[in-house]
Amino acid sequence: ETSYSIVLSPPSLSATEKEDPCDFYLARNLIQCRSYVVEVIPNYQSLRGKTLRIETVIPPKISADGSMKSLLTAVASGDLLKLNWEDNSGCKPQMTSLNLKIFQVI
Repeated sequence: ETSYSIVLSPPSLSATEKEDPCDFYLARNLIQCRSYVVEVIPNYQSLRGKTLRIETVIPPKISADGSMKSLLTAVASGDLLKLNWEDNSGCKPQMTSLNLKIFQVI
C-alpha cells in the first residue's frame, strides 16, 4: 500500500469572492478511476482530533451524450446464464475485477 500526503491550500480568490478556508480543489490532485482512502484529522476541540476515514473512487469525466442505455444484459437458457457487460465509464483499463451479486426473489 502506498501512502501520499497532499498539502491543501485554499484556492486563489478573485476580488469579488469571499474567502472560505474549508474550500479545496482536491480533485485536481487525484487520478480518475482510482480508489483512494482519505483520512482527515481535524483540529477541532469538539471532535478531539478523531480521524475521519472514507474510501472514495474518483469517477471519470461524463461524456456529453448522456446515454442512459442499459450496460448489462442477461440471457437465461436452462442452467446457463449469459451476461453481457459494456463499460461506458472510461475506467475499463484500470479495472481488475467485477463483483456480481445475484439475489433470488421469493
